[in-house]
Amino acid sequence: MNPYQNKNEYETLNASQKKLNISNNYTRYPIENSPKQLLQSTNYKDWLNMCQQNQQYGGDFETFIDSGELSAYTIVVGTVLTGFGFTTPLGLALIGFGTLIPVLFPAQDQSNTWSDFITQTKNIIKKEIASTYISNANKILNRSFNVISTYHNHLKTWENNPNPQNTQDVRTQIQLVHYHFQNVIPELVNSCPPNPSDCDYYNILVLSSYAQAANLHLTVLNQAVKFEAYLKNNRQFDYLEPLPTAIDYYPVLTKAIEDYTNYCVTTYKKGLNLIKTTPDSNLDGNINWNTYNTYRTKMTTAVLDLVALFPNYDVGKYPIGVQSELTREIYQVLNFEESPYKYYDFQYQEDSLTRRPHLFTWLDSLNFYEKAQTTPNNFFTSHYNMFHYTLDNISQKSSVFGNHNVTDKLKSLGLATNIYIFLLNVISLDNKYLNDYNNISKMDFFITNGTRLLEKELTAGSGQITYDVNKNIFGLPILKRRENQGNPTLFPTYDNYSHILSFIKSLSIPATYKTQVYTFAWTHSSVDPKNTIYTHLTTQIPAVKANSLGTASKVVQGPGHTGGDLIDFKDHFKITCQHSNFQQSYFIRIRYASNGSANTRAVINLSIPGVAELGMALNPTFSGTDYTNLKYKDFQYLEFSNEVKFAPNQNISLVFNRSDVYTNTTVLIDKIEFLPITRSIREDREKQKLETVQQIINTFYANPIKNTLQSELTDYDIDQ
Repeated sequence: MNPYQNKNEYETLNASQKKLNISNNYTRYPIENSPKQLLQSTNYKDWLNMCQQNQQYGGDFETFIDSGELSAYTIVVGTVLTGFGFTTPLGLALIGFGTLIPVLFPAQDQSNTWSDFITQTKNIIKKEIASTYISNANKILNRSFNVISTYHNHLKTWENNPNPQNTQDVRTQIQLVHYHFQNVIPELVNSCPPNPSDCDYYNILVLSSYAQAANLHLTVLNQAVKFEAYLKNNRQFDYLEPLPTAIDYYPVLTKAIEDYTNYCVTTYKKGLNLIKTTPDSNLDGNINWNTYNTYRTKMTTAVLDLVALFPNYDVGKYPIGVQSELTREIYQVLNFEESPYKYYDFQYQEDSLTRRPHLFTWLDSLNFYEKAQTTPNNFFTSHYNMFHYTLDNISQKSSVFGNHNVTDKLKSLGLATNIYIFLLNVISLDNKYLNDYNNISKMDFFITNGTRLLEKELTAGSGQITYDVNKNIFGLPILKRRENQGNPTLFPTYDNYSHILSFIKSLSIPATYKTQVYTFAWTHSSVDPKNTIYTHLTTQIPAVKANSLGTASKVVQGPGHTGGDLIDFKDHFKITCQHSNFQQSYFIRIRYASNGSANTRAVINLSIPGVAELGMALNPTFSGTDYTNLKYKDFQYLEFSNEVKFAPNQNISLVFNRSDVYTNTTVLIDKIEFLPITRSIREDREKQKLETVQQIINTFYANPIKNTLQSELTDYDIDQ
């Protein structure tokens, strides 16, 4: 059982609203004295300056939260996630553009954000390219501001007064924005140096900008489909003049989703491969794992998180709002200097400092061993994590990382249910006292229970430090931009955070003092600890949020566009969910990839207590046995034929089983989705069935207009 499950959070955390000894009586991190308020007028740089004035630790805090471009990424993803939860026809566009325009095109300097996106990647890879190409890319991207702003203004005007003229203006603006991005995005890609390797590098540099532009384009295409459907359903076309060029936006949208997804993932992987195959002259020609991880972390927040949400723009698959989650983990690093390569190769560092693919986990406690000494300047020698799977009450223990001695003393931080670490400050002894590296002496944890800030610390020994120390802040920026916040802090707060701490690993370096390189793993705050099934939204539950996995099944790395890892489904797995507080019927479907043939199709069954067993055979979606580089089209949706009904507030266990014998047929499960059956969805399903039947019937006729049957048609064909 989880030893922290039933403990009071105050007993477990010993939380308090502590103050630093700094002017203006500010709290340690950007949260005001009242837990119900945010800092309204202090940005993150001002707050850093306040931290540096703190006499307890001295100055020079180094933040890993980064500057504006990283917060722009997390805010964009947070905005898109929120927008998909709206079920109104133009909810995503009105909410999204209202937030995205000031983030991507800040009023004070519209050219800065796009330039920062490119510069950030350039600073990671550190390969030269002529500045003219970067300058030209910025000019191309900044042309989007007026087009997007004009469209957004027309949308707001139409919302207030949807008369025929305003309606026609919106339709015209949609076409103009579509044509704009149809030209700008290819121009961005094609404006690269003529040398192929330089061209690849250029496209890696502008990839984060490409992804942001693609997202804007998809937003408009999504709204174009919804807007035209809205006008048709309300018979408003009778009052509108035909546009000069009519566009069927839905096939344009689905093609754009596929193309943008594949391009972003392919280019991202080119960047990874470039780093992995380029020796670092500062490391005696070895590969720099830290550079590799930094690129991966930042491009995940900048590109892959956004790409994982692109399928939600498909109005045909998601006609109502959708609840999505990102289950991937990203890593921040402490103490990584140039020496690890002397002892370990690249792959060993990767295996030691990151987690292998696994079911999604929640942190229960952090447990650190301190060195057995009574003198000042003590530090932690090793640690382990306690964690549990989603809606599972069994707490599991990780390996012990570091150099543990039997005389070391254990100090632990327990986390009660729904308590999360969103920020931590790490104090470590300066490396000049500990040979090549340094060790952690103290950690301050900043924790949320959803309504207030909780604080806790772990200190090695008495906490007395006479040596110089290094101070590092770990965490990711805010999730949402608040309109009333003015110039917002980028630091996360107890009610506005994009990531929570999920795991800590370390790698011992065989130096004199057995010091460690640490990695802090973070998961996205969009992940729901209850696997809630919503009655008014399509609910996506990633398969890796299962809490039980068969012995033959395993978790494998995702292809980059799924928002997390996948289950390689061989025998069975179980997911536990919590239904909302109203009775509702659903269609259940899976998003999956399979290489089965017509003769070796996988068959799966779904068992739910109180519901008749469901089953279906899976259509093959890709060929071959390599599933490490699956494209967007290699994943398909398949729905169980019967609907299911859930009672209010019901805990639901879903057990998936393979019932075929084709063990060589790969089945990769990405998500399980619950589609609430509303009147409109049921009518839409019946309409789709009639259209499908009509299409089949039409194939029987040589000339459908004259009702002339094909000469080779048999009675059996007609019966089928």
